[in-house]
Amino acid sequence: MDKNLQEKLTTMEKKMTEKMKEKIKVECDKVKEEIEGGINESINFIEDAMKEKMAEFKERAIDNEQYCRKSPVRLFGVPEAEGEDAETVDVCIPNPCKNQGMCVKDGFSDYHCLCPADFLPPDCANKTVNPCVPNPCQNSATCQPSQDKKSFTCNCKGSFKPPLCTCDCPKGDPRWVPPIRPQQCKENGACYCPSYDGNIYTLVEKGCQEARQNPCDSNPCQNGGKCSPTANKLSFICQCPDQCTGDLCQNCDPDKICTPGYCKNGGTCVVVGTKPFCKCPPNYLPPDCGKQIITTGIRSLCHPNPCQNGGTCRKVGFDTRECSCSKQFDGKYCERDKCMDCDVHAICYNGQCKCRTGYMGSGFKGDCKSESVCNSCPLNAVCVDGECSCIAGFYFIDNTCKIIVGS
Repeated sequence: MDKNLQEKLTTMEKKMTEKMKEKIKVECDKVKEEIEGGINESINFIEDAMKEKMAEFKERAIDNEQYCRKSPVRLFGVPEAEGEDAETVDVCIPNPCKNQGMCVKDGFSDYHCLCPADFLPPDCANKTVNPCVPNPCQNSATCQPSQDKKSFTCNCKGSFKPPLCTCDCPKGDPRWVPPIRPQQCKENGACYCPSYDGNIYTLVEKGCQEARQNPCDSNPCQNGGKCSPTANKLSFICQCPDQCTGDLCQNCDPDKICTPGYCKNGGTCVVVGTKPFCKCPPNYLPPDCGKQIITTGIRSLCHPNPCQNGGTCRKVGFDTRECSCSKQFDGKYCERDKCMDCDVHAICYNGQCKCRTGYMGSGFKGDCKSESVCNSCPLNAVCVDGECSCIAGFYFIDNTCKIIVGS
């Protein structure tokens, strides 16, 4: 028997079986209504009749093979072909798949399309959207689309971090003294510290910090206090003279600042702010009038050096001199310490006042407020200069920010 015919017969047999089962159920329901208790006998009778009909149908189909080929109507009323010499219609001709998709038959009358890489089922009509075009991955990483083209994965090089292969180095923290600057990425994604401002920086947890120097180099202790760095060189301790107290020895008894013998060679001690200064007699130099100007036949404007606190003296013109001061000091003779203006909760770094960690503000006296104050601001309030203030439209009542109706 022709293989095609055999397949058709098998399919028809299955469909006939299903229809016969439906007919059996209908007949059984009728029998049940008419004869109570005779259902089983009726079913057996109908099943026997069904078997006889199926056997008769198979015999007729085999004996009349050409009839099935030439019939203008496919089984169950689906048009297939017409004419005395017609052949079975191929569901893949003409090709229902678009954009050069391949049609694959599924059984007797169905099909599916195998689409090219850039097109989508069911009929290959719609083009896929490639999530890797343009490439979303950074730092020369390759992009791998998912199978359904709905997502992608970046294959990162070196130490760059997924999902997009970005540089994941610490961003720094300007609140530290000296400030911590951001780390940068090398070509392989490894973090390193560049040479900011020509200075040497070292890797720390939050970024890059200028190589640790002695915190006492800036002379943070006031009024003759002695500075001692801590073991990690991140901070210092001031040992104050008897007349002064405070973290920086900034609180002094005015009557005790000018101690006996502070100014030498007849100099007069005066208090400026909280620090003692000496008014020296002619030919003697500050800070303590201990150095004497020795006059020789050759005039020297910068010898001995009149500049204080490490300042450098240089001649300007024939009979004029000026002092170049370090960042911490200014004044004609570098006699003024900029750190005198710093708050007790601030650190002086290169002549600039910066609040210590845990405090915020400008760093000047009276302007370093605890950050914990801002953490306790009520709802509808903002922290400004270390103080809680209600936003516009709200008023501070009973430690909360409230709206006053009618205001």
